[in-house]
Amino acid sequence: LFMVVSFTSRHDEGLSHVVVDPKLQRWPLTTALYVAFVQFLSQVLDPSLQFGEQQSVLLDAGGTEWKVMRTWILPKSFFGGNSEGVTHLPKSKNLIYTGMDIIRRTKATYPFETVVVAEKGIPANFSKQGYRHIGDVSSIMHEGKEVLLTSLEEPTFTKPLMMMFSADKLEYMAACALNQSHSS
Repeated sequence: LFMVVSFTSRHDEGLSHVVVDPKLQRWPLTTALYVAFVQFLSQVLDPSLQFGEQQSVLLDAGGTEWKVMRTWILPKSFFGGNSEGVTHLPKSKNLIYTGMDIIRRTKATYPFETVVVAEKGIPANFSKQGYRHIGDVSSIMHEGKEVLLTSLEEPTFTKPLMMMFSADKLEYMAACALNQSHSS
């Protein structure tokens, strides 16, 4: 059983993303367990992490204790700028990373070889409307296929969209407006 935990060095985030082996999703996450988990992770956080980089930690969570199997830092260039999100694709056993204008699908094992990348992840028609920021990413099953859901924001963060992309080719599928602002 494994767990990949990622940290970003942005001032407003500490523990930013957790990708868990589906077998662990039934883990009872109590407040005490969460506090212990965050304290454990704070011991492995690399203090030299630079702004926009992301540190990830692969944990063996199959026993009675968490064991660090590997830790690595993904540079800003991996995300085309600042890192935004990561999610696991259980069916294809890949990871999806998002940056400001990039979506990258990688193998779920170190060194995370890129399978496919959308270096211009924001569709041109939304770019022309001023949208410039792909947010965090989640994966769902839709009509038997893995798809990605991510937010898309413009500079004022007042007109967010929810976007859907195919997980296999990272192609844009649909979007809808959200009736909230970034701070909601």
